[in-house]
Amino acid sequence: MIPYWPTSLPQSILMPHSEAVADTRAVFETAAGPIARRRLTGSPVNTAFATAPMTREQYATFEAWVDDDLAGGAKSFCRRDPVTGDPRMWKMLGGDNLYQARLTGGRKVQVSFSAVRLPSIPWFADYVPDCVSRVPDFVADYANDVYGVQGEKVAASALPDIEGEYLTVTTNASSVVRTVETLTAGDIPATAPAGVTSIIGFLA
Repeated sequence: MIPYWPTSLPQSILMPHSEAVADTRAVFETAAGPIARRRLTGSPVNTAFATAPMTREQYATFEAWVDDDLAGGAKSFCRRDPVTGDPRMWKMLGGDNLYQARLTGGRKVQVSFSAVRLPSIPWFADYVPDCVSRVPDFVADYANDVYGVQGEKVAASALPDIEGEYLTVTTNASSVVRTVETLTAGDIPATAPAGVTSIIGFLA
């Protein structure tokens, strides 16, 4: 499963916010002067994150998330872009310190770290819930023919294999229904149930 910024941590960042767009040009010197061309189709963005103050319990969650979910910072993760608000993929930058923690008033902890925003927009961005960065565990978007399991696109035929306890968000032409339920094989069909346009699932 693709790691994402934990929903139990502060979702906002401290202002002012800063980021820098990497120069992806290749420059060649010629007799007529320098010529530049693009080396990449998208430019990585280096960002300095400073979170809103966390409780000590939240800071323990952050430490465990970095150590376990990110494998000590080796894995990329999903987090909403501080500027656009869109879900994007990031990777912590190395250096002398992976992140820094500072004790603030009220015995809160402020965390800061640098990360690079990867150029491509993740395919599941449209299915991430508002105001958080939670990656869906499965996507059955029958209306747009988009299907995924654990962050990877799959064929619709893989959907009936889904099992476990999920918060499901079922959309039809007139309503959105959220239900916590235990799914067994076949509960998420490969073809749309009558009137249903999509079913999005998150592990409960």
